Amino acid sequence: MTLKQGEQINKTFNKYNQDLTLTKDSLKIKQLKYDSLFNSISLVKDSFYNWKWKYTENKRIYEAYNVNQAKIEKLHSVSKLILIGIIILQFSQL
Repeated sequence: MTLKQGEQINKTFNKYNQDLTLTKDSLKIKQLKYDSLFNSISLVKDSFYNWKWKYTENKRIYEAYNVNQAKIEKLHSVSKLILIGIIILQFSQL
């Protein structure tokens, strides 16, 4: 191996080393961009599903409230009939 060949090998090695370093840096930059984009998309997606969850939960509570109100109305009507029956029984005893 001559001196010129050794210098050529060193230049080639340094060039490849530089190319690898630049590639690593560009990959890190792309990864940082990807991570920031992923975080922003995740934030939007999470906020959307958070609103979706709130909507479904509020809908469930509202439907349960309507069912409970129907039960309460039935209970009031039954209690009125019982009260009317007691009043009629009281007047019939006089």
